Amino acid sequence: MRFFALIWLVLLFSCGIFKSKNKIISIDTTPRGAKVYYQIEGKEKKESLGKAPLFQEVSNKEKGTYTFMYPDTNNEWKFSGIKEKYSKACGYIGKESISSFWEKRKSEGYGKKVLGSINPMESLIKGKRHECIDLVRVKVPHMKYLGELECKTYLVIPPKSGYPKFSHTMAKAWRDQVFAKNKKKCDKVILPAAAQSYMSFLGIDSLDPPKDLYEITYKNIFKLGEKFKATHLVFLSYKSKGDSQTVTPKIYDIHEGIIDPKTPSTVFKIDIKKKGLSNFLFRTFRFLPNGVAVQVNTLNRLWGENSDKVAISNIYDNFKFGITLDNIQFPQNQWMFNKMIAPVFTFGRWGRDIDMNVYGLTIDLKLFLHLPPGGVFVFRIGGGGAYINSTAEDYNYESSVWTYLADIGLEFYFFPWERIYLTVGYKVYAIDPAKVQVGGIQVTGESHVFFELGYFFPELRMLARKVL
Repeated sequence: MRFFALIWLVLLFSCGIFKSKNKIISIDTTPRGAKVYYQIEGKEKKESLGKAPLFQEVSNKEKGTYTFMYPDTNNEWKFSGIKEKYSKACGYIGKESISSFWEKRKSEGYGKKVLGSINPMESLIKGKRHECIDLVRVKVPHMKYLGELECKTYLVIPPKSGYPKFSHTMAKAWRDQVFAKNKKKCDKVILPAAAQSYMSFLGIDSLDPPKDLYEITYKNIFKLGEKFKATHLVFLSYKSKGDSQTVTPKIYDIHEGIIDPKTPSTVFKIDIKKKGLSNFLFRTFRFLPNGVAVQVNTLNRLWGENSDKVAISNIYDNFKFGITLDNIQFPQNQWMFNKMIAPVFTFGRWGRDIDMNVYGLTIDLKLFLHLPPGGVFVFRIGGGGAYINSTAEDYNYESSVWTYLADIGLEFYFFPWERIYLTVGYKVYAIDPAKVQVGGIQVTGESHVFFELGYFFPELRMLARKVL
């Protein structure tokens, strides 16, 4: 019961108690193309942000006012006289556009929605994530229509594949075969190869990419838009027939969250080899870790059996520290199930009357269940080997042995910050009973509840995949 109470407490923390210091605001005008200026409250200087639509990152504590310039019939730029502050909308998100979400919820009240957002049970029942978005939407009545958005920047989400080369080749094919024929003025494309390092911190890569806009949180959509100055997101779905890939682009206006029909979305074909078994292995197996964590164990129990083969256990509640190198998945903030087979490197200390230093390497099958409130449940089972150094002063015992090591466990983790994750879980280990024997007792394994403070570093795996 104590373990599940801890899980519930961590789930509460994962639902937004940790807040970012900054927010990203989507700014758009009707018609588009107005020049946007920003004035911080209490200051005289106006900062030019550029032409709408655009994203702006500001401090949560900062307050300011937006003003707008427009070209009159003589193409002279004038201030419209409109002053606007950003609006906030909060609620549970389904498969709806950003504009629709904002229009429905901007007047529902901020405080009530934020307080409601820390109830994970409501989000679990609804099967939807709770989010807040910040927008500035202004109609400039005297501004003439400027035609199409002058400059479009297309950010391509990596198509799904175990091989980065397959994904990148398909993205380049869209750029060369479709975009190049429809390019206007200063339009440009940002390919996955250029954006993958940042995308990985948002849980986006070619192994398990989002297939549509609604699979990405609004918060992350805004982050992508602000980081790359993007106006559109490109999703490339495909059907394979041998080596021939038929690709269907789906392109969203990033500020409105709707498909833009006036974009290069022609279906095209390209020949790329897609290796079936190898692709599955690359997608399922993760050979290199992407997270390192310091672990604190409590409610520890050392398992064993006496000379009569009767099972016994020794509970010791003193805290034990350890280190793990593991593979994790970035939370997707929605119902999603994934699997992974990956090596896990561990160092831990077992026992009280007998002091055991355990250096282990196991290959674990991990089943991930992503939750709408945020965070991920993980069930793992695996096996491998361990080197164990044991000492027991009361018995004048010391040994160093190699043994098999089996493990099974359940855990829950979430990211309060971009690279930092927190985990609570329960794990059971088993070893060869013949390897560690002290005072007529054979040690058969160990179990504990653990807490982890981890650091996420996906760059190593991405670098290796580039080389391979």
